Amino acid sequence: MEVVFECLMIAAFCAAIAVQLLRCVKNLSCASKEERFALITIEIGFVIGAVSKIFSTAKWVVIFYALGAMLTYAALLFSAPQRKTGKGQGGQKHE
Repeated sequence: MEVVFECLMIAAFCAAIAVQLLRCVKNLSCASKEERFALITIEIGFVIGAVSKIFSTAKWVVIFYALGAMLTYAALLFSAPQRKTGKGQGGQKHE
């Protein structure tokens, strides 16, 4: 029964991360430093959970941890600050 509750907990985290990911995709630079720090700590938690499940009896739960880790990583990628390349911003003129 505790495995079921663990899967429900992971599903709730994944739903929250999916909302954050959609928000970041929509805005393309929405996350603050605090939000990125939270995403990094959640990512570490998912990875630690996946490693712990590899060594336990309920190995199939690692799939949920891997899904959460992938969603969090994607949210981190979309929340990273955008670099300015200087193109089209009045930089150097090429003749």
